[in-house]
Order: sequence, then C-alpha cells, then structure tokens
Amino acid sequence: MNKLPSILVSATFLCSVSFAKATDYFVGNVNALGEVAKSVKAGDTITFASGDWKDVEIKLPDLPGTAEEPITVRALAPGETIITGASNFRFSGQYVVVKDFVFRDLTEVKDAVQFRSDSKTLAEHCRMTECVFDQPTLYKPKGLSTHWLAIYGAHNRVDHCYLGGKSNLGTTLVVRVNEGAGHHRIDHNHFGPRPELGENGGETIRVGTSDVSESDSFTIVEENYFESCDGEVEIISNKSCENIYRRNVFDRCAGSLTLRHGHRCLVEKNLFLGHGKPNTGGVRVIGKDHVVRNNYFEGLRGTSSRATLSLYCGIKDSPLNGYAPVQNARILHNTVIDCDSSLEIGAGEKPGRRIYPKDCLIGGNLFSTTNREIMRTGPSLATIRFVDNASASRNPPHTKDKPIQCRQVTVNWMRDSNGMMRPGISEDFRASARSHISDDIDGDTRPTFAAIGCDEPGASGAAFPTKDTVGPQWK
Repeated sequence: MNKLPSILVSATFLCSVSFAKATDYFVGNVNALGEVAKSVKAGDTITFASGDWKDVEIKLPDLPGTAEEPITVRALAPGETIITGASNFRFSGQYVVVKDFVFRDLTEVKDAVQFRSDSKTLAEHCRMTECVFDQPTLYKPKGLSTHWLAIYGAHNRVDHCYLGGKSNLGTTLVVRVNEGAGHHRIDHNHFGPRPELGENGGETIRVGTSDVSESDSFTIVEENYFESCDGEVEIISNKSCENIYRRNVFDRCAGSLTLRHGHRCLVEKNLFLGHGKPNTGGVRVIGKDHVVRNNYFEGLRGTSSRATLSLYCGIKDSPLNGYAPVQNARILHNTVIDCDSSLEIGAGEKPGRRIYPKDCLIGGNLFSTTNREIMRTGPSLATIRFVDNASASRNPPHTKDKPIQCRQVTVNWMRDSNGMMRPGISEDFRASARSHISDDIDGDTRPTFAAIGCDEPGASGAAFPTKDTVGPQWK
C-alpha cells in the first residue's frame, strides 16, 4: 500500500483552562498529532476539526489517562469529522475515550481503527463511543480483506456506535485475543445491514481466532441490535473461551450466532426474530461446556448450520481449526416458535466429522411449531438428557426415529411491544424438576419449579434494544 499523504495545512491549538487546568487541543491536521500526543495529560481533550480527513494516518500512542481523569479524543461537532479512504486510526494508553467520529468508505487498510498504536503498545480501559462506521459505496475488491474496528489490549469498551453496510471481505469488528484475558465489552451498538458476501469472511463480530481459541477472553457482547447482518453463516463467530452473549436482538439476520471454537461460553436472553426470511438462524454449538438459556426464537427458516438450535458434529482429536466435539452443553428454558428446524443434534455430519454430541442436557424448552421435527443424524441419543421440555404444537417434536419425551401444553400467546409472544398468565406449565436457572429472559426471579420456556407468565416484560435506543444518539 502507498504511503499515506500528509496534509500540509498548519495546525491550530486552542487551549482552554478549566478549574482542573485541563487543556483542549484543537487539531487541524495530522502533522500536529505527534506534538499533541507528547503534551497531553490526564483530563485533557483532543478535538479534531470538522471536514473530510481522507487517506490519513492518525496515531495517538500511550495516552496517560486515569479513571478519574480520562483523556477525550473527539470530533468538534458530532458526525462532522469524517475519516475516509485509505486511512487508519490508532490509539493506545489508558482511560481514553474516542467519540463522535464518522469512519466512511474505509479502503485498503487491514485494521482501519485499532485499540493499539503498535504491536507492543495496546489500549487498556479505553472506550469508543457514539461513532459511525458505514460504507454507502459498494466496495468489493477481489481478495482484499479489511476489518473496520479491531479491539486489542484489555478492559476496553465499544458502545453506542453504528456499524453497517460493509460489503467487502473481512469481519466488521474483531476482538484480538492474546495471552491475557481481554475483559472487553461491546454494548448498545447498532450493527446495520451487511449484504451477503458469498464466501467465508463476512462475519459481523469475531472474538478470537482458531489458533488462540483455547484462551479465555471474557468478552461480553450485550444489548446490541443486529439488523439484516447477512454477510455469511456466522453473524457472530466465537473463537475463544468464557465469553457472554446476552440481551441482543437479531432482526432478520441470515446467519447464526456461532460458537465456532472455544469452550464455556454463555448465550442467554437474546431475541432471534426471523420474520420468515430465508436462512435466518439461531445458535450453533461447537465445543465443550457451553450454556444456551432463556433465549427467544421466532420465525427462523434456517436448517443445519442455521438451525434454531444446532449441536454440531465434531472431529475426533480435532485440530484447533477443526470442529471440537460438543460435550456437556446445557440447552435450557428457550422458547422456539414457528421455526423450520427447532433443534438439530449432530448437524453437519460428513466423512471425518462424525463425533456426535454427548453428555448434554436439553431441559425446560418450549417448542411451538406445527412443522417439521426436532432432528438428529446420530445413531443414538443415549447420552443426551431431555428433561421437562414441552410442545404447544399438535404434533410433538420428534427425531427421525421416535418422539422425544415432551409434554403437550396449550398456550394462549399475546404479542408484546418487543415483538415477543408471551404466554398468557392463566397458563401454568411448570417444570416437574427443580429449575436449573434462577431467572427468566426479563430477569424476573423464577420459582423453584420454573415455567417451561424463556418467560415466566405474568411477570414483567423488560425492554429490549431497538434501533432507536442503540447507536449514536446524535445520528
């Protein structure tokens, strides 16, 4: 790639002193950034001029913010500093807040925005908020893979951003997993439409890579709104351990939240709303000790890799980039309504990939669908425990061979403002065994013998993310 050109406009510094003697550095061009980075102190602000910043390299290394006095890097006016073209934006240090920028039609740079200034200088306790990443222009060069936003370091946060329209190869947002756990948080973002890529490499979020997938990340992805994220089969690709995905809304996304590599992840309290769109999916499970609980699935049309609940076939002695067998998965108190393939145990079977899930518990789930079957491709369900599942369909869920133990119930559904179907308060379909979980999809406390499905009838209905409540509030 060609060296990024310099902007030859002279820099302007406007310094204002507050009661805390903090300084606001006004920056008009990239040539000023080196001196600013050396001068900035805890509590200071770096303000970028409005206008288009095209084909620029912005680097802010080792900024010394503190928890009490973070350093703020911001646009002069929200949404009016637009970084575009073959640009990159890198920052590192501690307690830095980056806000109000627009990153548009980013090209040619592998990681356009990075929570690091170089390979050894990473960000910690830093935050990117109220920013926009978009690509109004179709951009699909053959073979070029780019990422818009790459999180490095530890204890960093991305929130209230909009990221939509990416049409070329490469994950929209990546979390880089290194030796130490990241403890990052990705929340209250609007992940807008992503067109189908037509090949692998079109994920919206990826946490880790196969080579580090046995490492703990402890990343939390919560309260986000995913809209028509159709890039590929994996909307989110989990490739590390100990991550949490909760209270996200997946609206008409032609793919699945995929636990592709890694172990001990939690998927809970999410809404998957397919609205009958082809290839819309739920959760695909690969690996050990994952928990999928209190989720709501409706109108999904995917099967196999995109089935509502897909427990995948594994590879014996799988390499890190293969398919680890599913073991000790806990699929608990989910609600499945009008989905083409509610549960597939042993999906994805092919020569060399024939290790079927084992030692799994499927309990307290509510299936309400008149179609199809709960499928399996394996020869035996001997190590799969089915406890207190219920069917609100005329025909009970079944495998290709025989019905699965599943109680028949009648449910009076009522649709709420979130788009969810809630069970009527008069219906009582309690589990016969003590509950494995303490609350429901809304966070309401469950009694000892919990209701089957994700929702306790008659309890409060919590609000879920919408396009109006996530992303930049100035947009």
